[in-house]
Amino acid sequence: MKINKIFSAVMAMLVSFMMLALPVNADEEITDDGNPVFAFSRAQTYTVEAGKKNEISIQIKNISPNDSKSTLITAVDEGGKLGITGNNISSLAIHSEMYTSFPVVLDVPATTLSGKYPLKLEFTAVNKHGVISEHELIADIIVKSNVVRNALSVSEYNISNGNVREGNIFDVNVTVKNGSGVAIDNARVELKNLDGQKFAMNKGVSYVISDFKKDEEKTFKFTVIACSGITSVRESIAVECSYYLDDADEDTLQKSEGVVTVSCSPKKTSGSEENVFAPNIIIKNYDFGADYVTGGKTFPLNVVITNTSNISAIKNLKVTVNGASGSGDKGIAFSPSNSSNSFFFEYLAQGADAEINLDMLTRADATPDSYPIEITFDYEYTTADGVEKANPVTETITIPVQQEDRFEVNSIDFMPECMVGEEVPISCTFVNKGKSSVYNVEVELIGDNIMTSQQKLYIGNVESGKEEYYDASFSAMEPGDFRGTVIVRYEDANGNLKEIEQEFEGYAMEMFFDEPVYDDGYIEDMPEEQGGFPLWAKILLIVGGIAIGIAVVIVVVVIIVKKKKANDALLLEDDEDY
Repeated sequence: MKINKIFSAVMAMLVSFMMLALPVNADEEITDDGNPVFAFSRAQTYTVEAGKKNEISIQIKNISPNDSKSTLITAVDEGGKLGITGNNISSLAIHSEMYTSFPVVLDVPATTLSGKYPLKLEFTAVNKHGVISEHELIADIIVKSNVVRNALSVSEYNISNGNVREGNIFDVNVTVKNGSGVAIDNARVELKNLDGQKFAMNKGVSYVISDFKKDEEKTFKFTVIACSGITSVRESIAVECSYYLDDADEDTLQKSEGVVTVSCSPKKTSGSEENVFAPNIIIKNYDFGADYVTGGKTFPLNVVITNTSNISAIKNLKVTVNGASGSGDKGIAFSPSNSSNSFFFEYLAQGADAEINLDMLTRADATPDSYPIEITFDYEYTTADGVEKANPVTETITIPVQQEDRFEVNSIDFMPECMVGEEVPISCTFVNKGKSSVYNVEVELIGDNIMTSQQKLYIGNVESGKEEYYDASFSAMEPGDFRGTVIVRYEDANGNLKEIEQEFEGYAMEMFFDEPVYDDGYIEDMPEEQGGFPLWAKILLIVGGIAIGIAVVIVVVVIIVKKKKANDALLLEDDEDY
């Protein structure tokens, strides 16, 4: 009886083991009623051009284990800058772990400025149980444009009177150029502050509305009268140019200002009307040796000044050169280097020129921009009655500052030896060691005998002192040498497009598989499942092993029973002997 119980227990254990050992059908045992989840299959940054129709294909993946029987995808241009055209809605099934492409056509308006604009994708998905879920993703669209901000400017001007006095009526002729890169409609050109203190409109209005073709120049005439508030030999009238890149969008307003300088003869407070007015001294021209100066370095400044009067000479002229504050909080960028900032001229005849030369030092941390230098004139002038003191006159010149470009790409990190088709990670860092930011940084990976899923990546702007990273992967297509180049493109602080290249190379080996070969030269067929036996063979081996185990148990039990019977018989014989 005990033997039967032992046998039954052993059999139960073996059956339990067999049930555990048999494979489980995951589709039958596991159910998932969840919704699909969508993501971009790679970094979603696309570059398009303003003024052109651009066709892009956005790669999307269902990263969940849940199928979507039906997915409605809608592209939405929330900012209204991208100009979606055609069919921007698609309906399709996206199964679990499945990739799909969503095409979008962007007819970007020609007036769109360069920059990054969001394109929203809205998903309405129905899973296998009919449950509806909603999702959204944002793709970055980089627009490249030739449109320049605030590019309607005063290119030149002239005054009909050479020397304006109170009560004079004169014409101000202003030439305005469209350098925006696109045609402009309804631009406004206006003379400002004609409030009757120094100047006023003699007739007509102080502004004009006009259209400009691309790169067109137009000249406008305003008739102005001089008023009693003129106090200086040089007065100025501001000119404001304004326009909308898009008339329907107030955010596209562009403004720029220019200045018209008017030579004047202020009214004398005493003396006769025959008194000679102070001669007008101006900066005839200036030069600083290049198109721009660099932060932290000295440059030669040459200034030529002129006594424009044909009546009065200038005596005891003192010229002082000082750096002035830039716009906003940018501070003073220039200071004299190893020299005085003051110059003295004992005499400057009528119509004569004088020249000033000095070295100026640019502040090392100056933000790239145009900075002013003020030149002040203190002088006396000759009259019929002798010498009189003139009011000080200050002229301003501007000089553009750039910082030395120190945007660098560090060494590339990758595995130089690999197998064909093997995914090889590659990374590099780049750092901006310069004093100013760099803009629109874009990284591209190209090469021979390599393939990558992410060829271009838009980084954006990199500020001074900041470091950015580029991580990607590639695979070799054929055995042998492979070569690649990481190209970093960017714009410096002055909008100049620059490029840095870093090359790399390595070797790809053919992918080998271990395949048994028989004596007749034929290769044994691979098993149905890579790396093992087919499922039916596994089950057969498990069942066979269990059967062998059962047989062994039965043999052991039979031997134990026979041995026990022999021992019982032997004990019975011993009892009979007694």
